Amino acid sequence: MNEKVKKCEIDFFLFLILYFHFLIFVFFTFLFFQFCLIFQFCLFFSFVYFSVLFIFCFVYFLFCLFSCFVYFLFCLFSVLFIFQFCLFSVLFIFCFVCFLFCLFFSFVCFCLHFLFHFKKEKKNLSYKITFPYMQRFASEETENELISSLKYIFPIESARPLTEDEIRRELETADRNGAENLFWSDGRNGLIVVLYRGGPEKEIASGFLIRLLSDVQDIDLIFGDNFCQVFNDDITIIPAQEKHSEVWMTLKQSQFSRAIAKFSSFDTNPMIKWLQIAENSTHLQYENKPFTFCMLVAKKKECIQQTLQDNFMPFSNVVPFEKGIMEEKWIRGSMSGHAVGIAGYGKDGDIFGMFTLPESSLNEEEIETNTLLAPHEDLIPLIARMPPKTFIMLTSENGSIYIVLPKRTLFHKTQGKWHYVNYANIHTTLSDFIEKHIALSVLRLVLDLSYERKGTLIFIPENEELLDEIIPDYCQNEKVNETLRSTVKGLNVCHKIHRKIIMAAAKVDGAVVISKNGDVLDVSCMIGEPDEIRLNEHGLKNLEVLPGARSTAAWNASIYGIAIKVSDDGPITIYKHGKLITYVG
Repeated sequence: MNEKVKKCEIDFFLFLILYFHFLIFVFFTFLFFQFCLIFQFCLFFSFVYFSVLFIFCFVYFLFCLFSCFVYFLFCLFSVLFIFQFCLFSVLFIFCFVCFLFCLFFSFVCFCLHFLFHFKKEKKNLSYKITFPYMQRFASEETENELISSLKYIFPIESARPLTEDEIRRELETADRNGAENLFWSDGRNGLIVVLYRGGPEKEIASGFLIRLLSDVQDIDLIFGDNFCQVFNDDITIIPAQEKHSEVWMTLKQSQFSRAIAKFSSFDTNPMIKWLQIAENSTHLQYENKPFTFCMLVAKKKECIQQTLQDNFMPFSNVVPFEKGIMEEKWIRGSMSGHAVGIAGYGKDGDIFGMFTLPESSLNEEEIETNTLLAPHEDLIPLIARMPPKTFIMLTSENGSIYIVLPKRTLFHKTQGKWHYVNYANIHTTLSDFIEKHIALSVLRLVLDLSYERKGTLIFIPENEELLDEIIPDYCQNEKVNETLRSTVKGLNVCHKIHRKIIMAAAKVDGAVVISKNGDVLDVSCMIGEPDEIRLNEHGLKNLEVLPGARSTAAWNASIYGIAIKVSDDGPITIYKHGKLITYVG
């Protein structure tokens, strides 16, 4: 009896050893799992590690159960204790070997993680850890946010991600001209955008290739790189996608204005403050009319005084910028219509005088250069005289804000969004279809309509003989708006006085049809739908139905030539042969 009790005690003791051995293994496995989850260096190695570890854990668990079951069977059949103990010892040793092998494999996986994220450079080891909550760098949502923002700078057609090897190859071979985050790749004929993780040594986080609808200029790439740097800095500051989301939204709303400030020749903080004050001023009124202003800002007083000369009148006392714009009613009352502007200087932009817009005495070359920069024709003389290290800030009655920099760049905020605008790209696109000077006059008409928020459709046909096919009532004796259409027909868009009349007619519903030599062929007319034959000529099968009647009409007209759509809120879109070829805004 005592021998059986003793045997049961030993059996129970050995069973406890096996049971606690299994619990210890599970505990260490859990620790390794948590450790690798916290220091998740590489998703691929982590996946391999967890998969293999799970298999070994499962096999080890089954083996332990099998050992216990065999041991229990031996007890039931009362086999000699010495044989039972030896067999159990063999099983126990084998289980322990499996345990050590599993731990060894775990250690090997961890070393792979460790070596993957340790870089030895100049005999210094720098340990880079990516925590599981640092997801914004690798998030698809982050890339979509950046691409969405870049659409306000470039006419984007498509975008696709790049592998790290592709990114490194582009960084080594492309002519970046000092750019860090955005540059042009001749080999891929598109933009390369790269995001980096923070730290003393920049590590590539992600990148993608962007295809554009039209060509861009070097100045476009410089500002695009500035914006991407601001975006990249914000991700470094707020890397956690699930944390501090309200801070990220605040930073996101100010990214464009901070990029403008970084791009300008002025200090960043004052420039951001001026932009914020200008945005706040769009809600102000004077005698039930929206408050608008035109302001020329320079670093030194003398710069403005020498530029404007007799057109400038100094104040007896300097007025702080914020107080003058937000509080002084006499400034609001004197700023209507942009006939008079205000001048500011210094780091604070203090207002020290008023000026009248100078009269135009420009030659054709100066007019052409500044047409591509001025949002409205009346501002060309002022923009032409804008000296270096200055900028023009103006607001319109519809709440838009324009920033003109001497770097020949224009920024426009409308409907709560900032846009980088380069009208030279539109001029280049139009010049491929019509003569350069005619394209410039058409562009001037389009820009003035956009500035005044008058939506319209301007159509330039390739073949005037097909007008009766494009415009249903073109050859009819009785037409809608017959008097207007017959009066404006024959005017030329290159003539300044004619252009003002054409602009007035363009505000009426319908399309403005202009020939390749600039003559008006029709106004206030409806555009018909192209037939199947015309669609097949351009490889199209079906009609396109776009959001908005004007957009659909522009697409239909583009089958026969080039169509320029100006939206009521300002954006400009150009179609040709049923395809979107460029847009601004």
